Amino acid sequence: MDPSSLEVDKIAQEFDGDACEFCDRYRNKGLSRSSKLLLRFILDNNVRDRSVLDLGCGAGGLSFELLKEGASNAVGFDLSPKMISVANELAQANGFESRAKFQLGNGATSELPGSDIVVMDKMLCCYSDWRPVLKP
Repeated sequence: MDPSSLEVDKIAQEFDGDACEFCDRYRNKGLSRSSKLLLRFILDNNVRDRSVLDLGCGAGGLSFELLKEGASNAVGFDLSPKMISVANELAQANGFESRAKFQLGNGATSELPGSDIVVMDKMLCCYSDWRPVLKP
């Protein structure tokens, strides 16, 4: 296994352990303060009928907030299987199962769908080799 695969596995395990906490925090308090700032910035640039790609989506909170504001659909990728499970559960609980799809994947190496808006909220901080994430 190459070093980058080991790093990805370590990141996934770390966030797997926090999945329930993130889910509960979003359910009870909504987005974090910094995520709310990002949301406001995105909303200032119009989301109505636009598609969202959420890399490092975690429990999907930012995707859900954008869908509530009129985004057409959201696709999220995360390294943590538990986060993806939580995001899909929240999508169903919030009535977004037809407009939101969350899947396990590395935003730096996965084949990503085209989208109007790309979100990387708190993602780059988790990668030592972040350059592939920003490839065109």
